[in-house]
Parts: sequence; C-alpha cells; structure tokens
Amino acid sequence: VNILKSNFKVIYRPEDIHTNKNVVALNDSAKWLNHLLHKEEKKYYVGLELICKKTLKNGCCTNGTYQIIDIDDNIFTIMDF
Repeated sequence: VNILKSNFKVIYRPEDIHTNKNVVALNDSAKWLNHLLHKEEKKYYVGLELICKKTLKNGCCTNGTYQIIDIDDNIFTIMDF
C-alpha cells in the first residue's frame, strides 16, 4: 500500500478524477471508478480493453488483455494483444 501511495495520487471523491486512464488496486475500487466513467455509455463497445480474471476453457488466460473488435447482436469478437 505504501508503494501505491508514494507513486500514485489517491482519489477519494469523484470530482477529483480528471483522466480516462486510471490505476486501481482493488476490485471494488475498479467497479466504483468504472461506474463513474461509463455511467452514460454502453457497458461494452468496440475498442474496449478487457482483462481476463481467470483462465477459461475458451482460451482466455489470467491477466490476458483482449480488445473487443466487433459486436453483432449478442456475439462479441475479441482479439488478444
């Protein structure tokens, strides 16, 4: 925690957020920040970067980074980085 506090600005209020790219340390913080930044946008959109939380049978690897490249009805096409 001390490493984070010494290298990053800690935000406690929504009005202190002035960027679109942010670093969070906890899942709850990520959900809070994501809700604030995307509350008027679609949940998923072309170009959105996703990080896999656990290895899945479909080939997504833990901490793998993927990007949505196409959305057709409820079918998402993703590409790994």
